[in-house]
Amino acid sequence: MNTEPPAQNLIPAVIWLVLGLAIVSAAIAALRGNGPFIAPALLMMSVILFMLSAQRTQRFAIEPNKFKKRMQFVAFSTAIISSLSIVFNSAVH
Repeated sequence: MNTEPPAQNLIPAVIWLVLGLAIVSAAIAALRGNGPFIAPALLMMSVILFMLSAQRTQRFAIEPNKFKKRMQFVAFSTAIISSLSIVFNSAVH
């Protein structure tokens, strides 16, 4: 069990944040285009990236065990929502 606080590393934090913002913009583009069913899955993926970004800072970091459990829950939720998005999209078209 790792109880050490994460080391602050701002370069990866900025990279994760920018990628998260890019995926949010892709979700908005999907809502405006022909793929509105994929938008919730893209938003959940951006939440994962925002969580990774926050964990790389000292101010917003949480303890590693709690972070691991939250990441597992959000990743599992993202996989389910992505699967449902594919099913709904194929049902409509």
